[in-house]
Amino acid sequence: MKTLFPQSPYKYSPSVGVWVRKDAEDFAYSDGKEQEARLFDIVSGLKDPGLYSPEIAARMTNWPNRYHLSSARANILRPFHDRLRGATVLELGSGCGGVTRYLGETCGKVVTVEGSSARAAIGAARCRGLGNVSIYVDNIENFQTEEKFDVVTLIGVLEYARVYIKADDPTGRLLEIARSFLKPDGMLVVAIENQLGLKYFCGAPEDHFGKPMYGINDCYEKHTVVTFGREELHKRILSAGFARCDLFTPFPDYKLPALVVYPQGLSETDANWDLATLLAGTVHLDGQPIPKPLFSLRQTWGVLARNGLVGDLANSFLFAAYPDASTPDAHADVLAAYYRPDRSRDDVRELQFLRAESGQLVVRSRPIGVTARISDDDWKVSEYLH
Repeated sequence: MKTLFPQSPYKYSPSVGVWVRKDAEDFAYSDGKEQEARLFDIVSGLKDPGLYSPEIAARMTNWPNRYHLSSARANILRPFHDRLRGATVLELGSGCGGVTRYLGETCGKVVTVEGSSARAAIGAARCRGLGNVSIYVDNIENFQTEEKFDVVTLIGVLEYARVYIKADDPTGRLLEIARSFLKPDGMLVVAIENQLGLKYFCGAPEDHFGKPMYGINDCYEKHTVVTFGREELHKRILSAGFARCDLFTPFPDYKLPALVVYPQGLSETDANWDLATLLAGTVHLDGQPIPKPLFSLRQTWGVLARNGLVGDLANSFLFAAYPDASTPDAHADVLAAYYRPDRSRDDVRELQFLRAESGQLVVRSRPIGVTARISDDDWKVSEYLH
């Protein structure tokens, strides 16, 4: 068992399977001790802790369990699957390992940082059997390594910068920290709620405070969780030293996405491209439905699609940021990708909408239930019907 570098401040805890900073103070963030204890028991008891373990479906009995255990968590990173395959990845704020399991099954090497020892232990249990995954318990701001990575992720993390990062501009500082761990040709992935997401106008409570219109009214304070609109966050990422920042939009949101619209899908002008129908079809998949919606989200997405406002009012953002502006696009021909939620290992497929070399819109699909066997040779192409 090797540490990050010879003078590392971390000590390996074999009973838990994580690396711990010798002088670290435990993180205050928690989903609740009872919930995390139950989650640890569930994950530890799995004979098969894999991404598509058949044991997991029966255990997703409430929203917290579904959020932490569902294979749909991985869909937020599937637009970058080819780039992740065999890559070195640093996951900042890895939580209970929902995304980590996918990374471990896909990447060459995965290093994660999680401030909560309890949540890190859950992640380690979920990733047991994966020798390429190393989990560190530390505050992101204090994490030390001499290694640079192909990919760094901030999934559901950037919004907490004001709470846990000590700086005049915590959000900017966290983005700079993330960039410092990247190789010159690397990529940062940021997933976060949109302060101006359509569902929040429709009456959905703000995710962190549970109050309707909280984010829209900009009720955030200096040291609280905060989310951003598209333009503001785009500027903040560029200000942190990134040369380019591409927007993908996950639906119904970044937590359990069934649909990811690529940058090209947001700007596509072909009259045959029916983005509105795809968006409307994800509304009922939201794991946290609005108790009393103020209007029809299904109908409104169509209006927004016709007026080019989907990127601004998507419920969540997925940004891919690059220190080098010349880094190639992630699948410039793909408009969107769809994943049927919570399918079994044998049934789960990736469905992509793209523009073929002929210029025609087509649909292609492939099985993705066994991560190690995902192959471009398995694509089956069919006509796009709208």
